[in-house]
Amino acid sequence: MATLYDAYGGFLTFYLWVAYKERVAWSRALWFVLVMGLGNVAMSAYMLKELFKVKPEEPAWKVLQNRAA
Repeated sequence: MATLYDAYGGFLTFYLWVAYKERVAWSRALWFVLVMGLGNVAMSAYMLKELFKVKPEEPAWKVLQNRAA
């Protein structure tokens, strides 16, 4: 039981960052369903999506603060 609480606590924390980054309501809802349903697979897909947006000359940490356009 504690493992489930820990896992979904992490998923929810990650989703809060996703909700900050995404500006469109339907995108936020879609990512909520994906993160809560698929867990780490969806989280990895979101991170890859965001990392591919970073330009080669920018540092990787830029992905943490830049919001979706």
